[in-house]
Amino acid sequence: LSASVSSPSLLAGDISVLSTVTHFCIPEEAASLESLDVLVSLCETVPKIPNKMFRFTEDGVVIRDTICRRAIPQCAEFLLCSSPEEEEEWAKQLPADIFLFDKTTTGATISNNEDIHYAVSLFGRFVLLLGEECLSTVVTLVEDMLSNDNGWRKLYMAFTIMQTCLDVAPILFASLVPLALEKALELCDHHSQHPRVQYQALLLLQQIVQCEVLADHDHCLQIMNNILGTAIAFVSSSCPKLSIAASSLIIAYCRTKVEVEESIVAPFCQDILRALPVCRQVIQNELYSEIDVGALASKARAIEAVSCVARACPEQFFASSDCYQNVIPQLLLIVQDTKCPLSKEYTYLRGVSMEVMARVIGQAPTDDDDMYIHHAEQLLETGFQILHTSQQQDDSLILPNRVISSCVTIASVLGEQFVTFLPQFVPHL
Repeated sequence: LSASVSSPSLLAGDISVLSTVTHFCIPEEAASLESLDVLVSLCETVPKIPNKMFRFTEDGVVIRDTICRRAIPQCAEFLLCSSPEEEEEWAKQLPADIFLFDKTTTGATISNNEDIHYAVSLFGRFVLLLGEECLSTVVTLVEDMLSNDNGWRKLYMAFTIMQTCLDVAPILFASLVPLALEKALELCDHHSQHPRVQYQALLLLQQIVQCEVLADHDHCLQIMNNILGTAIAFVSSSCPKLSIAASSLIIAYCRTKVEVEESIVAPFCQDILRALPVCRQVIQNELYSEIDVGALASKARAIEAVSCVARACPEQFFASSDCYQNVIPQLLLIVQDTKCPLSKEYTYLRGVSMEVMARVIGQAPTDDDDMYIHHAEQLLETGFQILHTSQQQDDSLILPNRVISSCVTIASVLGEQFVTFLPQFVPHL
């Protein structure tokens, strides 16, 4: 592996040598992840060295065929054979983009199972290497995993493979969209289905919705309502991972093309906001010693979804008493909660609440200025208190930075009225 990375020309400079290495790395019996890594690393370097006949020589064709027949199925086999985390451990793992202040890993989720992530990464690299030559192999592999009653692990891995393929090569694997949508919606609808399968299905739906190439697929456009209905059903789940994935799906959904937002999201506006765990108190004052980090993360992602819904269908959001007038006061309570513990997670939640509240007020219509300006001024007063307090404490910069960002947004709402707040605001810049 070291040689393939540092001196690839030693092993890949001669296509016949690379052919020998290929058969060594992926024998008929199971290969190791390291040997597959060596192979894909060498093949990726071939276009960068003088010998550019990888795709056209007889040895090159044999290499690609061998990779397609052996390497891709063996990567999938590693996914199936890797030991998953215990249920309790899995449920506690949060998405990598929730609490960014102490997470260094990237990807869809933070997991301690390195073999699974290693195998998924190699699978994606082989797909990019082979292109359309591996399409039929992958489709056959996925269909086999989804057929009959193969158990939750094969279903989980089938969704993982489809998500990986649609991520690295969305145009090439667009033909997978109908199958992916059908199975993801079907298995999400089964309440008895394993939560890991439901979670991976929600991630797959998010992958499809947030990719413009895939979201424009005719089959996807025809069942947008079903996708949104699935997200609403899971957003109030007692499992934080499912709730976060559902809120993330709503966010991705609301960030698609404008015509899709207005025509499809609007009828669901009130249903979405009733389902989002924003108006439900996650922490009671007397229970601060028992902070549920998963519940905090779930609520933080739901709060982020609020601003996306408000942007997607502003008329319904600001006209309904169940929307703006219920959600904004709840966000203000979180922001003004000075009795909360000085945990980074709760600080993150307050910061997200402040930013979302500022964005929503910034999108408000101008026919009821008094109410919005009153909320804006309340937010500013709380923000200045937070900035003043943060200077006296060795605290994270996450909240102060979010406060300043929120104040800038509110300034655009208040206009000249913000002048009176400048003496309190400018010193913090």
